Amino acid sequence: MKSLKKTLKGAASGPAALWGKTWPFQLSGKVESVATHMHWSVRNCGGNAVKLRQSLENITEHYKHQDAKQYPNYDISRIGITVPKAERLLIGILTNSTLCKHAEDYRLGRDTFYVESFNNVINIYQDKRIAFSDDQYTSRANLAVCHCICSM
Repeated sequence: MKSLKKTLKGAASGPAALWGKTWPFQLSGKVESVATHMHWSVRNCGGNAVKLRQSLENITEHYKHQDAKQYPNYDISRIGITVPKAERLLIGILTNSTLCKHAEDYRLGRDTFYVESFNNVINIYQDKRIAFSDDQYTSRANLAVCHCICSM
């Protein structure tokens, strides 16, 4: 996700002299919203890689305001993409992303909550400023594991 945001940010900004030549203005301000749309796509694909890929490809249609044509009460909050160059650039960035190329690896949409929680518990039981013996270190690691298992 970070690499895609970096690529999109590079494509959506640049010197004013190159505006419209190498970077289209219509992509500026869409980096975070495209990332949000990608997160939403991963969370709502239901474990289906094809649905995930279709949802990612739909991001461009979303910013062309195709939703506004389907739903009369749809509130347009972003600048739409009307320039074909901007559309091609966004499609290229999305389809060349790791998330779209390897959608089957991301279809389950796991987050890092449990890993981060376990790391926080380990830090509670094993303070890095104190040196422990091997037995003490092992027992504290086991306590941290028990604590995580009981709290999940």
